[in-house]
Amino acid sequence: MVMRYLLGATGPALTRGVKSQSSLRTDCEIEAQLAVLRDTGKLDVDGTLPTRPESDGLLILRYLLGYRGSGLTQGITSVSPDTIESRILALLP
Repeated sequence: MVMRYLLGATGPALTRGVKSQSSLRTDCEIEAQLAVLRDTGKLDVDGTLPTRPESDGLLILRYLLGYRGSGLTQGITSVSPDTIESRILALLP
């Protein structure tokens, strides 16, 4: 959903196929939470404002897919993988 949000998806397009029917949060609540994370700079995990899907979104996606170390940042940023990982972990509850 983060990548979809950074690419401009909103409402049902943001959550279609990835949110369960029993989810406690509405599409609007999810979108609002992502907006807060973006507006406070927390989605800017590479620290290069603005927040972009081709860098920040891809770093978050790679992390969630299990990439670590240089595999996480390769071809995207020269920021250390440890820094990126700590910024992503700060997003998690």
